[in-house]
Amino acid sequence: MSESIHQIGRLFGPQGIGRVFTLLFTDAKRTSQDPASVVGIGQAVGQTGSAGDWGAVLYFLAFVTVFIGL
Repeated sequence: MSESIHQIGRLFGPQGIGRVFTLLFTDAKRTSQDPASVVGIGQAVGQTGSAGDWGAVLYFLAFVTVFIGL
């Protein structure tokens, strides 16, 4: 839960909003630290599941559930 709150603050803070605008309006390359859409999260979970790391898949699901709940 604390990680979800930290990530919400990071996303909606000045640097997070600035980074989103940079990604939207320039040709800047995305990094693994950039915000992801639902599709991006789904792709990351799919890649993790394909690699067989089911603990990380469960972490993703719990993180997204808490994030949506907040």
